[in-house]
Amino acid sequence: MGSIVELCTIIMCNYHLMNNHRVLILPLQLTALISSQLALHRLAVGRQSRIETAMTMLKQMLFKYQGHISAALILGGVDHVGAHLYTIYPHGSVDSLPYVTMGSGSLAAMAVFEAEYQPNL
Repeated sequence: MGSIVELCTIIMCNYHLMNNHRVLILPLQLTALISSQLALHRLAVGRQSRIETAMTMLKQMLFKYQGHISAALILGGVDHVGAHLYTIYPHGSVDSLPYVTMGSGSLAAMAVFEAEYQPNL
């Protein structure tokens, strides 16, 4: 088993200082936390959560930690309002576009989208 430093390098996460304790928040833990918060939200309001609600929870959590979680996310889904696609950056900023790419091959993928995308797909 590798050290915690190797683990952090592999999944690109960072330590956080919380109440004088070092805490490790992994990107998968972030999505699990937001998922449980959305479940509680659904129970509280008595209806399905909107995609925008999930986006708001994610961006607020990422903004709270000022990029130290190192999670760059693509969030997409359909709710009663319609289809949504968001890019959420590690510092909590958000883009809403008809198509998004992220990662090491994002420039090549974006070139394909820009050349081939049609709004009625």
